[in-house]
Amino acid sequence: MVDFLQVMLGVTLLLIVICFVWKRPVPIFENLQGKHVLITGGSSGIGLEIAKEVLAQGCYATLVARNRSRLLKAVEEILEEVKCNRDRIDIKVADVSDYRAVFVAVNEAFEWKPIDILVCNAGLAYSSYLDKMHVEEIDLTIGTNLTGTVYTLNVALPLMKQRSNLHPSAVVLMGSLSSMYVLYGHALYTATKYAMRGLAEALRLELLPFNIKVTHVCPGFVDTPMLRNIEGEVPHFPVFELPSSA
Repeated sequence: MVDFLQVMLGVTLLLIVICFVWKRPVPIFENLQGKHVLITGGSSGIGLEIAKEVLAQGCYATLVARNRSRLLKAVEEILEEVKCNRDRIDIKVADVSDYRAVFVAVNEAFEWKPIDILVCNAGLAYSSYLDKMHVEEIDLTIGTNLTGTVYTLNVALPLMKQRSNLHPSAVVLMGSLSSMYVLYGHALYTATKYAMRGLAEALRLELLPFNIKVTHVCPGFVDTPMLRNIEGEVPHFPVFELPSSA
């Protein structure tokens, strides 16, 4: 009986070979006119700038974020700078670490217009050594940076696969230079971004037969609200105390 690990190794090697020799064209959009882009973490920072750019190129955009007022402010900023029609922008209030909220947001967005490009951008960071972090900060970092991306993909990919053979699609995972290098003093953030890199590489193989391209973007330091939070503006949670063993 062939060992299970040998089978898995053989399948993995076969997929790697397919990546290099398969002649099926990589899905490349000639232009973004009329495409629908869903962006998590779309109310500020890199997500907001991506929204501005794709809307300027003729896309429809759905912005997903936790705070409605920030989403509305983002829409106002887009309309002022891009001068696009308001009916090309939709917003969804959802915390990506909440699966039910993500499920509703993604499905409603897909009902509005099928998703052509999914940008998993939501993320945050706390400037702290791991042993100094509060448990709430730990949960929020993992829930937003990693679990939230997995939830979004879990909900969106089955919908995208339904049409991707005729309509090439794309997934963009927002990583960081911390996906490749250690960011001192940010062990947990670095861990989530390393995980994002592994997720992107594995997902690229899984989605190859479905005509869905996966791109992993690794920006360095960018002047965003998240960077300013890292510099000390993050509100701290109360100290978490373990129950007494007495």
